[in-house]
Amino acid sequence: MRIAKEITEDLFPECDASVKDAARFMFGSPEDKDFIDHSSGILFDVTKHGEIWDNSLRLIDKDGKEISLDEIDKKLQILCPFHDDDTPSAFIDYSETSENWYISCSACSKTFWMNKLKTGQLNSDRFWSLAKDI
Repeated sequence: MRIAKEITEDLFPECDASVKDAARFMFGSPEDKDFIDHSSGILFDVTKHGEIWDNSLRLIDKDGKEISLDEIDKKLQILCPFHDDDTPSAFIDYSETSENWYISCSACSKTFWMNKLKTGQLNSDRFWSLAKDI
């Protein structure tokens, strides 16, 4: 707490003392956000990387037929949608443990999980909120 107090007094001396708690700095309102990037190198946007997907993802089965997630009821061999795939190197399946769909690709050596917003979870550009029950 002492460190947080020193930081707020050093960086924000003109602010009202009643609004100098750490939560207000970490979770600002979207209207007042001011993003400052102090990193160097390539920016990495995790929301656009492709390792999570939603039900709009185009799925092609091993026979070359486009299928929707609603048509899948068991583990199914597919073309990997995350790289140019001319042989079915991936499969899609549902995990009872995580209660979510995933695609596993042997060529990519990765597992791609479906983006599944949990109850109370909200997201927008640069702001995430996890509900209190998560």
